[in-house]
Amino acid sequence: MSKMVPAAQRAVVSPAKALIPAVCPLLSATLQNILHNVSRLFPHAEQALKRKREHDAACGVSEDDLMFSEEEDTDVCSNGQTAHSQLSTPAVKGLINFFSYHLPISVSHLSCRSVLSQPTSYRPRLLLEGRLGSGQSSHLAPAVLHALEKFTVYTLDMAVLFGASATAPEETCAQIFVEAKRTSPSILYIPHIGQWWETVGPALRATFLSLLSSIPAFAPILLLATCNLQYDQLSMEVKELFRMEFGEVFHIQTPTSRERRNFFEDLILNQAAKAPASKKKAVLNALEVLPVAAPPPPRQLTEEETRRLEEQEEDTLRDLRLFLRDVTNRLSQDKRFKAFTKPVDLEEVPDYAVVIKKPMDLSTVLSNIDLHQYGTVKEFLQDVDLIWQNALEYNPDRDPSDRQIRHKACALKDTVHAIIKDELDEDFEKICVETKASRSTRDCTTARFAPSFYHVLPKQSKSPAEATEITLQRELVRPTTAVTPNTSAYAATTPKNTGKNYFSGISERWRLQTVTCYTGLNTLHVFRLSEKSARRVTRAPKSAVQPMVDVDKALQILHQETPPLVVDRDKLKELLKRVEIKTEGFEVYQLEKLYALLCQSIYRHRRDYNKTSLIQLKQEIEDFC
Repeated sequence: MSKMVPAAQRAVVSPAKALIPAVCPLLSATLQNILHNVSRLFPHAEQALKRKREHDAACGVSEDDLMFSEEEDTDVCSNGQTAHSQLSTPAVKGLINFFSYHLPISVSHLSCRSVLSQPTSYRPRLLLEGRLGSGQSSHLAPAVLHALEKFTVYTLDMAVLFGASATAPEETCAQIFVEAKRTSPSILYIPHIGQWWETVGPALRATFLSLLSSIPAFAPILLLATCNLQYDQLSMEVKELFRMEFGEVFHIQTPTSRERRNFFEDLILNQAAKAPASKKKAVLNALEVLPVAAPPPPRQLTEEETRRLEEQEEDTLRDLRLFLRDVTNRLSQDKRFKAFTKPVDLEEVPDYAVVIKKPMDLSTVLSNIDLHQYGTVKEFLQDVDLIWQNALEYNPDRDPSDRQIRHKACALKDTVHAIIKDELDEDFEKICVETKASRSTRDCTTARFAPSFYHVLPKQSKSPAEATEITLQRELVRPTTAVTPNTSAYAATTPKNTGKNYFSGISERWRLQTVTCYTGLNTLHVFRLSEKSARRVTRAPKSAVQPMVDVDKALQILHQETPPLVVDRDKLKELLKRVEIKTEGFEVYQLEKLYALLCQSIYRHRRDYNKTSLIQLKQEIEDFC
């Protein structure tokens, strides 16, 4: 457990990265020269850089495999023995086994064909040195590592060596060398080796030199380093690592005149002279008129959804009937309205049917309630109003008896409207109206939920055959949801006058999410869904909501005339030439800073059609240089 390395310490960010497009004109040629030197010092890099031919990839045969045949593998040496037979002695076998166990180099390196089949290098090392800001550490070395991404890269900078608080820097350095040997061919990368050598202590320097010398001479491990000092200013130990006479030191030159011109050419001649973005195109795209989409077809409810919807609607109407029965019974029990509790006897008043075309009384209202004739309170009030209207119409204001009936009729009107206004919740009435509209749209009649055989005929003696036939007919006609009224249960559950908003609790119970779907101009479907499903149906995703466009402002932009683009290209060419001359001997970081300064100035004038003001860039260049 004590030797385990935490995952946070094992994860190391790779220093490899490609050249950014902006600095490619400056450093692409230098990078190619460095890669050429790397291929010469580290031949393994040549295999990583070159691309395999399509024919070899299709055949699955490498070029090295095609160079030799089985017959060449058994070439006879001058003494008449093959190469394998010469290595078959016990002493040589022991030596091969020793090297194959202790070194990461294959045994084939010791054979005659190893030189031809495998690249060989002797302690490959390369130092990229130049003045401060030449780009050797910020651009070139990471680009080289990016080109050699086939190999494992191990960084030996101070952040890696001193970043792990649990281990000493010398132990971290030794672990990196062990991993580099195990995964060879690999690369050891040391940025700013001059500063690194002066900063680390003597113990770490001695450990580094000892580990470096322990690497076998022909091991394919490249040591790549950078420094911001001249080669002569480095310490003697570092000079011994990178020998100038062996071509292991690459000096970074300042960018040439041609490279500097290519670096600024696109910025000054092309981007500075580019016209502003057209507002008319953006407005036309925003105001694009799309054809009106056809309304979506109404969603067909499943049988289960239809059953649940009908149950919810019937529960609502059941509460409505309970309320209407309570109001009607209270009116019937009032002695003032005793004359309106039953139909008018036509034998006593023969001309009543001639005067009154639609008679109505409280008992008939109760029967209509039992037969589910009322879907809303408004329908109930229409029949109750018909009672007092008929009384006023038939009883003229001529004698005292008729006046008494007229007074009772007016009292009936005021009483029933006062009860409805005082005890009925408006939201409950809205739910009843929506339920009626929903059933009307679905062609669902209220009568199908009414109790069967409400009107019972007098019993007559029938033969057994006729009784059986009538019973079968009743069974065929009887609906599955028939309910037999229960008078005792009704009497027990009939609410009394307990105060205002008697049905406020019921209306709260049925305040559900409502989804309204339109299949035409006047066709309405109302479905009561759960809160989750209602949110899913009614709420659109935020990405689907298009931003609003100010039409007046858009039309104003469309009517504006686009001014002509004014660009003096001759002066821009002179400006480019001036930049090329003024930046003679500049390092990469200075050129990048000037490039950013010019970009800022061009960005400030990006909306100008008259680009003559960009000539002030000349003054900015003079001030910078």
